[in-house]
Amino acid sequence: MTRYATLFLLTPALFGQMAISVKSGLIHHVEGQAVMDGVAVKKKANEFPMVKEGSTFATERGTAEILLSPGSFLRLGPDSSFQMKSVKLEDARLQMLSGKAMLEVAELAKGHHIVVGVGEAGTEITQAGLYEFDVKAGVLRVFDGKAKVMVNDQVATVKGGRVFVFDRPSTDLAKFNRKKEQDGLYAWSAMRSGLLANANMLAARTLGSNGYRMSMAGWAYYPSLGFFTYLPRSGMCQNFFGYYYYSPATLIAMERPRYDGGGMGGGRGADSGFGGGGSGMATMGMGRGSGGGDFGGRGASVSAPPPAAPAAAAGGGGRAR
Repeated sequence: MTRYATLFLLTPALFGQMAISVKSGLIHHVEGQAVMDGVAVKKKANEFPMVKEGSTFATERGTAEILLSPGSFLRLGPDSSFQMKSVKLEDARLQMLSGKAMLEVAELAKGHHIVVGVGEAGTEITQAGLYEFDVKAGVLRVFDGKAKVMVNDQVATVKGGRVFVFDRPSTDLAKFNRKKEQDGLYAWSAMRSGLLANANMLAARTLGSNGYRMSMAGWAYYPSLGFFTYLPRSGMCQNFFGYYYYSPATLIAMERPRYDGGGMGGGRGADSGFGGGGSGMATMGMGRGSGGGDFGGRGASVSAPPPAAPAAAAGGGGRAR
């Protein structure tokens, strides 16, 4: 049976009293100007419009971040656009029309599909990773992960470090230099990735300390920060930029003081620069990126305000580590 995401308003004393359906295509963050079906997108605090099936979303002089299947973030560069074909969480589909988009997939649940069209080609994401769709250049660059491209009755598998040219389909794929392709959109994606991973730890710690356990992976909304983050159902996962997403139970277990034979040890801090089990905020410095300036590189720091009670969204089983 297909399980759809629901957004639950969670507080330390009251869980699950309010539910709102969630689909792919949520406009999560906009910097600069963007339009949907020709009408300017005016985001308000704690309000997130949806790109409906058949609607066209476009950035003008700005960037935008769209949430797809849980754990998947579509980020558009300036003067870029796409049309939403399917808003199902388990079957997100869109058609790139112009510009450039970067798709970060931190985790892809079993049975979930993400398909991105460029011209006559359709690209299905089959593994977590980082994917760049460049409409003007007519190429797909796979920084990490694996995708299946279908065009003109041909199917090609594109793995990390390879580039696929849409108008010259071939199974003999050229390599590309990941460092040389790190442009402004890459840097912005790395920065957004760090912020959202930071929010994950705040949400996971707050929920976990109140005994909440995820029944499935999904989006979690953090009101004091004003944005969503991703929560795995169990375990943890690491994205391309080196940031981790933790389930509430896993983070609490990792931060719980433990006995190391010689006495009580301190919290493990989830290997991310956070202290033990406290709710205070610290900095995170754990990007693995391959040289993307101040973003994504090992030692990059991201900070955020102190935590408040988040809202969690359930959305489909995740891949645990």
